[in-house]
Amino acid sequence: MTECGQTLHQNAGIIEYKLNQTYDADELCVFIIRFKGQSGVHFKLEKYGFSDTEVRPLKIADMDYFGEFYYIEEMDNLEVFIEETFGVFVIFKTNSTKGTGFRLSFETLEYHGEYRPGNDYVYNLETRVQLDVPFWPFDSNTSYNYNLNNILCTWDSHVVSEPGATLRLTVSENFTEGGYCDDGFIVASLQNDRFQVEEV
Repeated sequence: MTECGQTLHQNAGIIEYKLNQTYDADELCVFIIRFKGQSGVHFKLEKYGFSDTEVRPLKIADMDYFGEFYYIEEMDNLEVFIEETFGVFVIFKTNSTKGTGFRLSFETLEYHGEYRPGNDYVYNLETRVQLDVPFWPFDSNTSYNYNLNNILCTWDSHVVSEPGATLRLTVSENFTEGGYCDDGFIVASLQNDRFQVEEV
């Protein structure tokens, strides 16, 4: 059983969420998988009980190509292969209470490059809070001279659907002198079947 919001750093495994349990309406459950190298990855939806009223409830988003989504339940044999990536976001989003969860397996098959450093966090927040993300230290043993941190936030693992609801997010960083020209933030929100970049 995988907890909603769990992050996995491994090359093979299973995400199993509410497999034989009824899920809630407007759930937004996000998982992060970062592989131990840039690889081809095979995913298989082994079992699921999604309601027919759901529209693409399970999405796999590639970290390498920000915003590219794969809809595994629409694929032949419920399988998808991503040719080259160092990690993915697995997003489970519901709109009813008429179905059950899923079991998704993954395994890297082809190795193309070394590990991409960085931190991964999923926060399921209900109240205002300050989050401090530690810096990933430079590793002289890797050719990457930067790190990529992923921070995903939901409102208590649910979609914010109340009329007139707003979300305020403030981000800041003490960039060091002589830093790289691409130091910065990408802030995006999940809009239906795509990420909408709000600020770069």
